[in-house]
Amino acid sequence: NQPDACATSLLAVLRTSAAVDHRSFAAIMLRKVLTRDTPTMWSKCSDAVKASIKIELLTSLKSELVKTVTKKVCDTVSEVGAELADETVPGGTLWPELLPTMFSFVQSGVPTLMESGLTVLGNVAPIMVDVLKPQLPALVAGLGMCLGHASQDVQLVALRATSAFITAIEDPSERDKFAHLIQPMLACLGATLSSGDEVSAQEALEMFIEVAEMHPRFLRRTLDSVVGAMLSITRAEQLEPATRSLAAEFLVTLCEARDKAPGMMRKLPNFTAQLFEVLMLFLLDVEDEPLWHQADSEQYEEEGSGELFGFAQECLDRISRSLGGNAMVPVAGALLPLWLPDA
Repeated sequence: NQPDACATSLLAVLRTSAAVDHRSFAAIMLRKVLTRDTPTMWSKCSDAVKASIKIELLTSLKSELVKTVTKKVCDTVSEVGAELADETVPGGTLWPELLPTMFSFVQSGVPTLMESGLTVLGNVAPIMVDVLKPQLPALVAGLGMCLGHASQDVQLVALRATSAFITAIEDPSERDKFAHLIQPMLACLGATLSSGDEVSAQEALEMFIEVAEMHPRFLRRTLDSVVGAMLSITRAEQLEPATRSLAAEFLVTLCEARDKAPGMMRKLPNFTAQLFEVLMLFLLDVEDEPLWHQADSEQYEEEGSGELFGFAQECLDRISRSLGGNAMVPVAGALLPLWLPDA
């Protein structure tokens, strides 16, 4: 009933409270109250309060020192920015200061600001990608710079933003402007693995999977190196099963992209044999469980099976269907006889 008072009060808490929890909660509540209802509370605010919200959110993003609060402010800025996207107005947005400010953050050289700018740009990519097309050269250059930054946190946020733009852009010619960033993205993934940060590595792998699902042909120019990197991860026994599974999922996803990239994976030399061998190795993720030997029904048939075992069964079925018998039978016929003596 009092949108101006509500928004102003929450902004005051966000900008002036000494308590981190209070600032964090204010950022969350601003996001919810401004954009969630229909009609939104934003639409009920006066022009003066709308202008104040824009200014204070950007100021908070620049001055907030606590990372957990900054992330929540990024979410609020992103949702308000998406709400104000409007193709009918010049510049495509009712918040003309938003994108220039985010670009200035990315180019600032300050890691915390770079992360904020990249986060917001990545979040609004699906909504505002057409608005950003005139600025693609600057965007691609900024993403490349951030992917090579000394801070791994900046690298990861840049990887997330890069994958968001790659998946959001529909025009192949525009999307291909990001193609040279695949190698820096792989380097970022490698850095997380080298540092032992498998949680971040798994997040990075999920981004690669999204790209493979949406635009598999985008990867064609760097297919050898991308596939080689993913196969290396699947074979790395020191890594967590979840990490190895995600790398395999990426490869299987490309195999299933028959409609978008027909024949791309079948034509890749030795790929089918290498993937088949990896998945067969995954099937060895079993332990000698006594209950299995006592099984007289299907109740205990999975006893002793590790995480990779069931996943490999599923993937073998998927690649058999996607690549077809002509590709799979010769590979299986060559490999299985070599394994039988050890059975």
